[in-house]
Amino acid sequence: MAIDVLEIGKDLSEEALRRLRAQISEDFRKIVQDAYSNAKTAEQADALRRLYAAVKQDASPTFIHSIADIGVLVRETRKSQALSQAELADYAGVGRRVVSELERGVKDTIEIGIVMSVCAALGIDLFARKR
Repeated sequence: MAIDVLEIGKDLSEEALRRLRAQISEDFRKIVQDAYSNAKTAEQADALRRLYAAVKQDASPTFIHSIADIGVLVRETRKSQALSQAELADYAGVGRRVVSELERGVKDTIEIGIVMSVCAALGIDLFARKR
């Protein structure tokens, strides 16, 4: 990676951070693409394909105000990774119906642990901070 950390440390503006994120994303994409072309099993290739799809997405934060907002993010991410609801459910260790309900935002009382499992399976990080 050709990232000059000392130079970036001098300028911690939003633009500098955006450039850093873009460079890291591009370098990581290249690493994942190389690993994908050298995958020895279909399982490895599938995992790397999903990982590449996840890093290919814009890493901008999405503000969540309801379970429906998380559902939209889950559906978009699942589709971008070319996964069916059943495949995602298997990866996350939950039922397909749970994935469907989460994506549609129809169940406001879904357990946070289930939401976190689904998000983790898709490579979605959840953050919280005080306002």
